[in-house]
Amino acid sequence: VTGLQDEGVIANPKHFAANSQERDRLVIDEKIPERVLREIYFPAFKACIDAGAMTVMSAYNKINGQSCALNEWLLSDVLKKEWGFKGAVISDWGASYEQVPALKAGTDLTMPGPRGIQCIIDAIKEGSLSMEKLDDSVRRILRVIVKSGRLSERSVTFDMEAAKKIVEKAAEEGLILLKNNSALPAQMEDVKVVFYGKRAKKFTAYSEGSGKVPSCFVTNPYDRAGELLGAENVAFESDIPGAKLFIAVVGADGQEGADRPDMNMDADDVEAARRAVLAAKKAGGKTMKLIIASNNAHKLEEIRAILGGRFEEILSLREAGIEHETVEDGTTFAENAAKKAREITELSGCCALGDDSGLCVDALDGAPGLFSARFSGVHGDDDANIRVLLEKLEGVTDRGAHFCCAMALSRPDGSLVEAEGRFYGQIATERAGTGGFGYDPVFYLPEYGMTVAQLGTDFKNRVSHRHNALMALLAKLEAEDTHQED
Repeated sequence: VTGLQDEGVIANPKHFAANSQERDRLVIDEKIPERVLREIYFPAFKACIDAGAMTVMSAYNKINGQSCALNEWLLSDVLKKEWGFKGAVISDWGASYEQVPALKAGTDLTMPGPRGIQCIIDAIKEGSLSMEKLDDSVRRILRVIVKSGRLSERSVTFDMEAAKKIVEKAAEEGLILLKNNSALPAQMEDVKVVFYGKRAKKFTAYSEGSGKVPSCFVTNPYDRAGELLGAENVAFESDIPGAKLFIAVVGADGQEGADRPDMNMDADDVEAARRAVLAAKKAGGKTMKLIIASNNAHKLEEIRAILGGRFEEILSLREAGIEHETVEDGTTFAENAAKKAREITELSGCCALGDDSGLCVDALDGAPGLFSARFSGVHGDDDANIRVLLEKLEGVTDRGAHFCCAMALSRPDGSLVEAEGRFYGQIATERAGTGGFGYDPVFYLPEYGMTVAQLGTDFKNRVSHRHNALMALLAKLEAEDTHQED
């Protein structure tokens, strides 16, 4: 605040107050106790006022039923009287829904302008707006103008070359290197680079909305690399002989007026990163194909989503042209998963992923366990399996249970990576819900008060035993990479 205003630029802390979400910001009514406002939402604004900020911008949202630009308690009682703010309150663009009530509440300048003043003149004549209130707002706006130096001979100077150096230094110091396995700094001699992702050519240099300030000085990684290394040594999402450096430029765009539902990269950037990883591994001679010891389409989709960045192709048995069924005669889930994976690797010469899973009920000493799919004596009869399970648990109070999934990834060199995932809950006394499959209608989650079948497939995919096993397997593969590189 002080640095800005010493240079003749007026600081404008915003948006006062509690503008903590963009979605529905024009209409949302936030119910916030005064103590919470004072302890969480107000302190940053108070610090700016104490530092001498000459303007404050109010928010679109309502607080406890009143729009911020029309909130007398917020703008006049707290900001101006209690905190001693001498500057001007400015509305966000279009946030002064009623101009005279906003002025009475403490909004000194309604934006955007110019706005008609007849309603203010009429309010003064009618006595619904006092001249003292109008004079106070005018004085506050004049104080801002005087503070800016616009009424004196003072002028604001700007050194473009110095500004470029400052921005470049800020960018360099803002970089965070999460991991470096001797890849950086890149050798600038005899290096060939392949870039991936749309941002390699159109760098994200500014946001959308009010913060969008396009610049003629923006460059991009692809063009700059061509200038430094020579165009013949740089490619975009295409093969280049001898390339050893593969760079995916990714990001996550945000903009005013909308909140991101998550912190994930944009979908096309995720795909660009995947292609870059695959190209790098292919250049290094690593095996890129994974065959799943299954033809289950749902299972294949989930595995591709989690392990897709590590393999060029992930195929079902049918897609790989393999007709084979493993005899599951192991005494544990892990033994069956490993047997499936190894048999497919022997048949294909490729990496293979096997899994085995089932339901384990505490009161039944872990049953149905390995026999979950045929608990009733008929393989794959979900209704019959559930009926037998509920009969065996009739009158039993201890209904704790968990799903267990064992994963095994077999490699042509004979190595095996194994992982396990579990998903805990209870067995309900009756069925509920139509989603999912298997035992989902009776697998109850106390923390949600519903069965998995009621919560749906999307929910299950995020927390299931197979998801947890896949994540554990991925973590082991990444740990192997780190160990080998170290």
